[in-house]
Amino acid sequence: MDEGRPGGTSTMAPSQDSGTRQFNWQDCYKTAQMVPLLDLALVGSYNIRRLVTNHANAIGCPSEYIFLPLLSCTAALMGRKTKIKVNQLWQEPPVVWTMIGAYPGTRKSAALRQLMTPLLEIQRELEKQWHLSRPTSPGAPPHSGPGPQKLIAGPMTHEDLSHVLRKNSGQILCFAEDLHQLHKMLELDQENSKGPDQLLVLYDGGPMFHVENGEMTTLDSTCFNHTGMGHPKYVVDLFLNGQTWLSSRYLVACPHNPNFSTIWNSIPLTTDTPPMKTIFQTLHTYHQQNREYVFSTEAWKDLCRVHDEEWASMVSQLDHDERRRSAIEKSLGQIVRMAGVLKALMNACEFTMQATNPAIYEWDLVIDSETLHKAIELSKYFMEQKLALMLVSGMSLGLQPSVNVSAAAAALQQQQQYCAQAAHSASQAAAAAAVVSQQQQQQVQQQAQQQSNQQVAAASQQQQQQQNTHNSSAVLSIPPTPAQSTALGVLPSGIQTSPSTQNLPLPPINSLPKEWDQPQVVLADDDYEIPFIPEFYTMDKASFITNHGKRMKRLLECYDDGTGVSATTAAQKSIAPPVKQQATNNRHPVWVSVLFFKKVSEFGVGAAERIKHPSNKKVYWRFKRKHPLELDEKNKQMLQYLRVDMNLYNKIGSNVYETSSPGPPPVDVVDNSDVVDENSTGGSSSAFDPSFSVKQELVQLN
Repeated sequence: MDEGRPGGTSTMAPSQDSGTRQFNWQDCYKTAQMVPLLDLALVGSYNIRRLVTNHANAIGCPSEYIFLPLLSCTAALMGRKTKIKVNQLWQEPPVVWTMIGAYPGTRKSAALRQLMTPLLEIQRELEKQWHLSRPTSPGAPPHSGPGPQKLIAGPMTHEDLSHVLRKNSGQILCFAEDLHQLHKMLELDQENSKGPDQLLVLYDGGPMFHVENGEMTTLDSTCFNHTGMGHPKYVVDLFLNGQTWLSSRYLVACPHNPNFSTIWNSIPLTTDTPPMKTIFQTLHTYHQQNREYVFSTEAWKDLCRVHDEEWASMVSQLDHDERRRSAIEKSLGQIVRMAGVLKALMNACEFTMQATNPAIYEWDLVIDSETLHKAIELSKYFMEQKLALMLVSGMSLGLQPSVNVSAAAAALQQQQQYCAQAAHSASQAAAAAAVVSQQQQQQVQQQAQQQSNQQVAAASQQQQQQQNTHNSSAVLSIPPTPAQSTALGVLPSGIQTSPSTQNLPLPPINSLPKEWDQPQVVLADDDYEIPFIPEFYTMDKASFITNHGKRMKRLLECYDDGTGVSATTAAQKSIAPPVKQQATNNRHPVWVSVLFFKKVSEFGVGAAERIKHPSNKKVYWRFKRKHPLELDEKNKQMLQYLRVDMNLYNKIGSNVYETSSPGPPPVDVVDNSDVVDENSTGGSSSAFDPSFSVKQELVQLN
């Protein structure tokens, strides 16, 4: 039997395993469907369960359609610079291959699209940043570094896969809606094919060699992950009659397909759903440096105990079948990989959903016993799926729960009760605040009524005095003085106003017209009124420079007569991002240019100033870029990054200042001030300065 050899095919039929019993693939698949997926809050975290179940409910698909591809996506974003270290001699790469059995019409395309969309958005941002980092001067040498990084790809042949890995630093994530088609393209079912040998090396994250024109290039390590769906018939055939080396390396799930609505995506995502794109950005950015997830001493002892007490027992029960023994033996390494992947995913979810300052978040690189037990429990679920497909029975092999389900459920229930109590307390506080506000409003109304009555009485008294004075002045024929007229409520022109309307309190806010109830933000020390805050003003530096870098370049190249660029000039030239206002077609008002000046001034290449014009003495806003002779190295790197034309920048009025080159391309500038190198120890936690864009790692933006 050559079923263990890569490229070999198995001749074992299902009837040879079960005597005279015959099994069709429907029976095998239904047996595997009887194994339920555990609560993701027990084998992961509460945030992971919300992330998976909310997306699955929104689409109308089983949770396995989201969870298994999420594991492969997390492993791919960890990349080849990350290692999962058990001890000094045993380490595993973050490589996880997942397969889900899915019938047609069960939302499998929509499920994969939910994970592919944020990855494609991040990939487009990386491509845009790479193009912005290329030199622009005519005499500059061509870009010699690697091209823009690719995160995902579709099914491809093994020749194309080798080419993609060489061009993409040895890592890629492959999505396949039909894994059978991917296996055909990789020629895994053909003899004398290079596909099986290549995949064996890639599964272990091994080095990759390529010879071209007599020169050999080497990649020290690789990280090839793939995930996708397979027809249940093909899934059963792969584990019953397929190649052992391939089936044993997959994490497989055969979810039960309940009857969902025919309208997919009919349920919107709830507000408590963790943002998937932010989680992926966090994973990708943090793992740009070398990282090591290290097992703690207790976790290592627990792993040894599980191997000696449970894995050895399972292997002894299946010692007559090399095929099933291989599936169990490979699962031990999969436990280590899943422990590291779960740890990274839990860190990213916790970082994304935390309410504290993200700059002080401690990324945990130590795999403790709790995380290991979650990975073991999850691995047992995948093993039961495999054995159900192979044995075509629901027999138990003595698998004991590694997670204390009762304690974990109690802790989870306590967390849910805490959230419910917090929500109840918040609602009670809001109700109490409403009652207090109503009481205060009633008191204000009573005081206003009393004050109004007093003023009416005083007004009547003043009117009586006025009548008496008028009578006396009429008798004496002496008109009242202007001071007396003012005191009596009579205008000097002789027009009398009602004293009852003077000094009355303003009406309550809720009685004002609705069109008046529009919040306005007034710019500090300025006459401009801002009806709303534009989106670009609330962006972080990385997002701002990604979306509006070209507008910054235009501002820095704008003609400066020596007094700076005024906000009016910037509005006329449409330098600031456009906004939409009601009842006007002006997309570039002056106040938007003022906010744009303030945002650009945060990068240190200029300042937004409010000054008086030297000629008409009117107050206006201007952007005064930094003098060319005052540029430091960081400013030059920023100008080089934005591809600013230094001939235009150096021209101020009639003077042209000669400066040196803006400096080396910022692609070589990496900020490691807030990242602790874990190459030597790998076991300590490191302070993670959040950065959701590669741009913040290319350019130091303080």
